[in-house]
Amino acid sequence: MIHFLNEHASPMLRADYDAAIERKLLRAVGSLVALAGVCAYDAGRQVMAERHFFDALRMATTAGDKVLEGHVFALLANQALRTGALQKAVRYAEAGLDLGIRNLTPALRADLYCLTAEAHAQLGNAETGFTNMSRAVAEIELFDLGNEPPETRHLTAEVVFGRNAVMHRQLGRLQEAQRFFDQAKNVSNFHPRAEVNHLAGQVDFLIAAREYAHAASVGLSLLSASAGMESWLVRARIKAAMDRLSGHMAVPEIREFCEAARRQLLLPL
Repeated sequence: MIHFLNEHASPMLRADYDAAIERKLLRAVGSLVALAGVCAYDAGRQVMAERHFFDALRMATTAGDKVLEGHVFALLANQALRTGALQKAVRYAEAGLDLGIRNLTPALRADLYCLTAEAHAQLGNAETGFTNMSRAVAEIELFDLGNEPPETRHLTAEVVFGRNAVMHRQLGRLQEAQRFFDQAKNVSNFHPRAEVNHLAGQVDFLIAAREYAHAASVGLSLLSASAGMESWLVRARIKAAMDRLSGHMAVPEIREFCEAARRQLLLPL
C-alpha cells in the first residue's frame, strides 16, 4: 500500500485538476493513507501510524470532507485509548464531535461517543462515560449502513452494544455488562474485526465473573476467529486471557485454550 501511495497516488496529488476533482482525489487518497495508518497501528508501529493519521487528517481538511475528518479523529482517539493516552483520546474524540453533529453520519457519531465514553470511564469519570455511551446507543435507531461511507460501515449496533458492555465490565458493573453482551448477541451481520472484539470482551467479562471454563470455551472461538488477523492488540488480549486462566490448568477446557493460545502467539505478527 505504501508503494502504491508513493508511486501512484502522490504524483497524482501534484498534478493540476479543477477544484471538484481535486477534492475527490484528496478524499480518496486520504482514506487510503488512513488505512495505511490502521495497518501500521495493527503491526504495533504506533509512531508511523500516527504520522499517517495526521497526513490523512490534513487531506480530509483540505478536501472539506467532514466525515473523513471525523473518521480520522476517531482513529487517533482509538489509538490513544488503546495505548493508554486517555486524555488525548478524549481530546481527539471531542475534536471529531466538534466538527458538527449534522456533518457526521450516525455510525461515526456513535463511534466518537463510544470512544469518549470509554476514555472517561477509564479516567474514573463514570457519569460522563454513561452519558456519552447513552448518546451512542441513541444513534443506533438512525443507522443506515447502506448510506455510510466504507470507513464506517463496520460500526453496527453490535459494536455499540459490545463496547457498552466492555465499559460496564471495566467499571465492575457485571450485571449491566451481561445485559449489553446479551443484546449484542441478538445483532447479526458481524464484521470480522467486530466479532473478534466482541469475543475478546466476552472472555474478559467471564474471567471477571470467575466463570473460567466458560471463558476458555469462548476463548477457543476467539482464537479461531482471530487466526491470521494481524493485530498487536488482539494478541495482547489473547495473552492477557491466557495468563489470567493459567492458574486453572487442571480444567480441561482451560488447558486446551492455553495450549492453543500459546501456539497461536508463537506465530509472527
